[in-house]
Amino acid sequence: MRNFSKYKFVVNKLHRFSRRRFRRDVVRLLSDSMKIKLILICIFINNSFLLSQDFRNTKWGMSFNYVQLLEKLTPIEITPEKITYNENIFEMDCTLFYEFYDSSLARAGYIFSEDYNNIKLYLGYYEKLKKILVSKYGKPTNEFARWGKSPNRFADWSFEDTKIHLILSDVFSVGFKLVYENPALTEKLKLRKEKIDKEKF
Repeated sequence: MRNFSKYKFVVNKLHRFSRRRFRRDVVRLLSDSMKIKLILICIFINNSFLLSQDFRNTKWGMSFNYVQLLEKLTPIEITPEKITYNENIFEMDCTLFYEFYDSSLARAGYIFSEDYNNIKLYLGYYEKLKKILVSKYGKPTNEFARWGKSPNRFADWSFEDTKIHLILSDVFSVGFKLVYENPALTEKLKLRKEKIDKEKF
């Protein structure tokens, strides 16, 4: 009888130990599972954000202050409707700009400031940027090229909420820029500027 009681005591102890170990293993497994889920959720949110960006790290309609927070560069000029930065992309110096309508991001892009005596260098950089844009967005919706000595070129990409303009022009002086815009907000911004200009007369 004593041996049986001893046996029962040992079995119960092993049973309790196994239950504690089982619970510990379950907790550990659940913790690992939750960690994996959290990691996957973070990756999903991050990828969703990246895929939904309209220009650099921003989206149309973002507030003035939020765009400043996201942009890591130091501004060179700030006005109520515009923020500008010095930037260099693809080995070209440029002015990075963000334009706002009622503190909502409407338009952004790069104005390239390199000054080349050889027009072929402008054409080379234009074709380089165009190739990059085509690889990302497909063939342009509209395109124009005037051959000969004139460097006039443009290529447009049109989407539901975004229009992209790659422009090389020799009107007055050579101008080279890449502009992203939200059509609805940009139109409001344009009308406001026209109204302000009319009030000057």
